This record gives sequence, structure tokens and C-alpha cells, in this order.
Amino acid sequence: MGDALRLAAKDGLFDIVFTSGVIEHIGVNEVWLPWVLTPMSPADQHAERIRFFEECFRILKPKGVLYVDHPNGACPIDFWHHDTPGKPRFHSTKERFNPRLREIRSLVAAVDPAARVEPISPAGRFSFGRSRRRWYRGFLGVMEGWFRVMKTPAFAWARKSALNPYLIERVTRPSTTRHNA
Repeated sequence: MGDALRLAAKDGLFDIVFTSGVIEHIGVNEVWLPWVLTPMSPADQHAERIRFFEECFRILKPKGVLYVDHPNGACPIDFWHHDTPGKPRFHSTKERFNPRLREIRSLVAAVDPAARVEPISPAGRFSFGRSRRRWYRGFLGVMEGWFRVMKTPAFAWARKSALNPYLIERVTRPSTTRHNA
């Protein structure tokens, strides 16, 4: 547990920094039960999210890799944030909670203009254990298959589209850039 804007780690300590479901909670005020979300002003939210990436880069070795995963703001269904566990949350794609790929790219560029942000498939990221008890369990095989299809070069476009409910971005600097998904 800690403050994502003030990470308790030395500079350049890690080869890999992996943030899972964190970025969407930066720059917003949340109250639970019932879940009420109030984003900060656009400028304050942007500044806090840049601070988050500054901290991630600070603790990352120069040749390290940063992974950022979060629900995709371009997808109108969020399976991870709702008062009722496992219930999908339908929302406007203009909502300023779950970021889109272009926002992540903008935030990363503000911290390190040479860094590259590459969306990768969420294949293998989820076990779908809790989802197997939900009403939508019949769709899980389709979703797992869709995530695998997104690994292929022919469907690389889908990784950044609204058809992908969960974004995973690999952030590298020029000396660590990779070209596989």
C-alpha cells in the first residue's frame, strides 16, 4: 500500500514496473457503496496522471519496461467498476475515468517524448474465475478467443479499439523497443 504519486522506491530500481488497474483511479475522487465517481478538473486530473508516470519512470531502470493495464475508456462497458461485484457498468465513452490509448500516449510523451507506447493483447491476463459465476459466463469463451485473436498481426488494430474492453500498454524507451505482441 502506498501513494502512487510518491512511490517508496529508489530511482532506477526496477527492470519492470507493472501497474494494474491504477491509472483510472488517479485524478478522480471516489466514494464506495454506492460507488460515486467525480473526476477532478481536466487540468488537475492530467497533472496527477503525469505525476504518476513520472514516478513510474523514476523507479524504472533506463532500459526497463513499464506495463500499464486498465479498462479501456473507448469501450462503453466496464466490467471492473460497479457497486455490485461482477456487474458490468455501462458508461459514456466521454467519461474521464478509464483512459483511452491516446491519453496514455499523451501522458507518457509529456514525461518522456522518446518513449513508445504499444498496446498488447489481454490474452492470458485474466483467469475469468469470478466471471464464471455471472450471467455472462456464456460469453467467456468468445472473449478469451477474441483476446487470442488480438495477438495476431492481422488484428493488431483491435487492441486499441473500442472492441477491446481492457487495455494493456507496453511502454519502452528507444533502446528497449520491441516489435512483438
